[in-house]
Amino acid sequence: MAGLFMAGCHGPMGGLVGQASDEWVRSYELPRDGEIQVSATNGSIDLEGYDGKTVEVRAERTARAVSVEAAPELVSEIAINEEVTPDRVVIRTEGVSGILIGVSYQVKYHVRAPHSVVARMRVTNGIVTAKRFSGHLIATSTNGGIVGEEI
Repeated sequence: MAGLFMAGCHGPMGGLVGQASDEWVRSYELPRDGEIQVSATNGSIDLEGYDGKTVEVRAERTARAVSVEAAPELVSEIAINEEVTPDRVVIRTEGVSGILIGVSYQVKYHVRAPHSVVARMRVTNGIVTAKRFSGHLIATSTNGGIVGEEI
């Protein structure tokens, strides 16, 4: 794919008629006091705690472009990087490489994590929401916010 899309600027804007999305789904076994890190740009992170042993991550990747044909190509280029060790999982939105003109993309993460793990949630241009999580939580947001419910 060429790293150049035409007609506008990166970010929410009018005139982006094409939209495409897909899902990226993973699950990880972590020990007590294991760590899950999620780092997102242009999107959100929803964390929910539960009494299980597996961390479940579902990412909704969405791309908007000036044409219906360009959006599916762009969504396939939204990279998500994962680093997995026995006691830690790190997931990062790497985004799209190249010059982005006339496109917009976002990744919405939905994370279910056991209360026994450490959760580090970091987002730029979005919101971190934590619900019913009683474990150790470190949440950071730039150009967005942090919302806690029943934590």
